[in-house]
Parts: sequence; structure tokens; C-alpha cells
Amino acid sequence: MEDEIFKNIFSKDVLTIPKRWEGDFKEIFINDLNAYIESLVEFAVEDETLENLRIIIRKLDISLEEYFKGNIAKSYQCFSSIMDDFYNTEINSGFEKF
Repeated sequence: MEDEIFKNIFSKDVLTIPKRWEGDFKEIFINDLNAYIESLVEFAVEDETLENLRIIIRKLDISLEEYFKGNIAKSYQCFSSIMDDFYNTEINSGFEKF
């Protein structure tokens, strides 16, 4: 069943891979991640999981923004926070922090 969900989600045009980045990379990337979340909604993914993913996407948006402004340290700190969030939520599905 999970394989079918995965195939259905990534068969949508907006999520086709490989991706060509024509235009604003950050905007395209964040929009694609949000499209992925909306696809998960269709498959009755738990609200808590969706909210955790939305938080991670917002922080990723901030991390990318800081990177493009040249604030590499702030970008790294934000990304590090994302990874901490990931490992401290149920999203991680058994990934171990190393």
C-alpha cells in the first residue's frame, strides 16, 4: 500500500523528477515541498505529521533565504535546527542520529 501511495504522489507533474531549476530555485523548491504536503493530505496522513512537515519546510525556507543572503552561519544553524526537529519527531521513522 505504501508503495502505491509513493507512486501516486510522485506521478504528479509538479513532483516529477529529475527537476530543472529554471527561475527562482528557493521558490520552486519550497513550492514543490508544499505540493508534496498537499499530496500527503489526500492520503490521510496524520495531522500532527503534516504540521511537523510544514514546520520543517518553513525552517528550510528560512535556511535557504539566509544562505542566499550570504549568512552561511545562520543558514547552517537553521538547518541544524531542522535536523534536530526531524530526529525529535515521529516523522523520522527510525532514522538514527549520528
